[in-house]
Amino acid sequence: MQPKTPPLFTHYFLIFLIGLFVNSQKVFAEKQTTFHSFKDSKSIEGKTRKALELWEYYLRNDVDSLQFLASELATSKNRNSFSHAVSKRIFGCFQVRKGKILEGIKLLKESKNYFLSIGDMQLLCEELNELGIAYYLLGDLETAAFYFKSSLTTGTQSPKETDAILAEVNLAKVYIAEKDFKQATAILNHYIFSAKELKKWEAVANAYSVLADVNLNLEKYELAKTLCKKQLKYAKKGEALNLKINALNNQALIFFFERNPSKALSLFYEILSIRKKQNIPSKIYDAYYNLASFYVDENPILANSFMDSCILMAEKGNYLFLKLEALRFKRDELKQLNLDKTIATLENQIETLNQANEKEREELTQLLKQEIRPIEENNIRVVLAIIFGFLILLILIIRFRFFR
Repeated sequence: MQPKTPPLFTHYFLIFLIGLFVNSQKVFAEKQTTFHSFKDSKSIEGKTRKALELWEYYLRNDVDSLQFLASELATSKNRNSFSHAVSKRIFGCFQVRKGKILEGIKLLKESKNYFLSIGDMQLLCEELNELGIAYYLLGDLETAAFYFKSSLTTGTQSPKETDAILAEVNLAKVYIAEKDFKQATAILNHYIFSAKELKKWEAVANAYSVLADVNLNLEKYELAKTLCKKQLKYAKKGEALNLKINALNNQALIFFFERNPSKALSLFYEILSIRKKQNIPSKIYDAYYNLASFYVDENPILANSFMDSCILMAEKGNYLFLKLEALRFKRDELKQLNLDKTIATLENQIETLNQANEKEREELTQLLKQEIRPIEENNIRVVLAIIFGFLILLILIIRFRFFR
């Protein structure tokens, strides 16, 4: 088999970035506790904090364990409002990743409301980012972007330094979906610079993968290849399972660019096998999409079969955006011109969803302003007090030295 020309990648290859999407929310996390130490905790406060640590780790390595973590916390003795909200968060994330997006959104909103009510900017920042991911998969890009931007605004008030950039990569992916590559590139470059400053190598690796996708869309293939290699370099510094799978995907791309399609194909099938074991619809979708893209010229019948599998995964997870992408692939790449009406219907469905969420966006904007403004005003007062104190000290020093 002769390798296909690079333009194949321009719009359709590397839909694996959807997989990156659902993994990029906590690339700053490191496992600091174990399930046993969490389960044996006597204090409900301590148990809940350990659950949050495990939540970060399981998102990147073992999504199925989120269900057990949420259940254990929800049924704990002495459970309180805080632990209840955290258990809803954990289970909501599990639901989104397993394809029950609407149920997941409901739980995430409930926990978001609690974190907003207690003014916890760190937990609120994370929750808004998670809601952005859910709405992206659902197909409402405008609401997704709103939540990512809200997360970034809230992150500036969080005591955790990485929260100020937590949602940047996810926001960049929205811009990629909207073909706004200039905005996406600017955000990703800022994120990479910030993550390097913080020595968060897994985050750097993740961002390089997304930046490679931007350049594939711009048909800058040599630069995309260079960025894939950079991702591999930084991926070696991390341990997360999904980071390693993304590295395999980038290695497959490099093989393809270097005219070694057999090795690339072997890796794509290996990734499909891993994704099936994970049993997360959006990740299985990614793997099928890559294979459909690979075969689109050489074997259109097989490509169509893989794309049918993509649609099944999208329907299983209620991923409207992914289904739309798959249908567009069938129409544009496989020349199935009878899909225009189906695609138009789905686009209208997504637009209706967007309009339905407009009121929600407006209401949350006002709530966030009410919550963040007092914090900003308090920060200003603290800074002014420090400046005033410094001036008083300076005056006393001058008076002491020159007017003794």
